[in-house]
Amino acid sequence: MGYGHLFQPGQEVGDLTKETAEQLLRIDVEEAARSVVGLGDLRQCEFDAVTSFVFNLGRGNFQTSTLRGKLLEANRLGAAREFRRWHYVGKEPLMGLLRRRIAEELMFLGGSPQSVLDIAERMTWL
Repeated sequence: MGYGHLFQPGQEVGDLTKETAEQLLRIDVEEAARSVVGLGDLRQCEFDAVTSFVFNLGRGNFQTSTLRGKLLEANRLGAAREFRRWHYVGKEPLMGLLRRRIAEELMFLGGSPQSVLDIAERMTWL
């Protein structure tokens, strides 16, 4: 299991320690969470799922997404249905991204983190 960080041009990579990687992860998640604040009265599971989505896709993509628009309209079911649309790289569908989007959708709808992980691991058909 791992996580990623997008280094900006000119940003020094250097030797990454586990501590540095975890610090970068915390910073990136906090930044993603700030993009979600103010989108209405979200339940914790909804906030967490959307934060995961923003962390993975980036703030720019999220700002112009229909998912964000549905949240601003307080259309929770419509927002939940938007997660699965984001499993392409260019025009190519990626099954790993589809599994992630389904897991985020399930979390958004109230699934516990453990049940969502259990389901995602069983999605071998994707």
